[in-house]
Amino acid sequence: MPDAQMSTELGEDLARVSPASALAADGEIAAIAAKLNKVGKAPAEPEVNLTVTTDKAVAKVLAEAKETIVEPAAEASVAGSGGTDEVDESEASGEFAADRLRSFIERIERLDEEKQAISADTREIFAEAKGSGFDVKAIRGILRLRKLDKADREEQDALLDLYRSTLGV
Repeated sequence: MPDAQMSTELGEDLARVSPASALAADGEIAAIAAKLNKVGKAPAEPEVNLTVTTDKAVAKVLAEAKETIVEPAAEASVAGSGGTDEVDESEASGEFAADRLRSFIERIERLDEEKQAISADTREIFAEAKGSGFDVKAIRGILRLRKLDKADREEQDALLDLYRSTLGV
């Protein structure tokens, strides 16, 4: 299969992955990595291991990976008539694309590890607050309210007051 056609297929595969399908992205990337292996543009055993991440992070990485994989391969196939220099450039750009994809995945994994560490710290703080006699449910409610802007918070308070007065609570 010509490199240009493979690059087009890879680009279509990457474009198919939407932020809403973040959980399926792991399988999709593995399939793309397998296609790269067939044309000799990636290591024999790709190190693809995505964990659950935010939809925006997955979409960003996939968009950058699409640019990296499709554009250099398309440029290399248009460049000339198939001499040995072209093959070397194509292999180099394929290696670059695989390295860049690996870099994106490793960055996402690092961020996910940081997110898990922050989540563990947050749980510890809630446990400490509970141990000090504070109501964790009330603290969560305060945090939720503080995230709202003033107008939204006032609107919620007014609506809650209206419902309370209507029900006589």
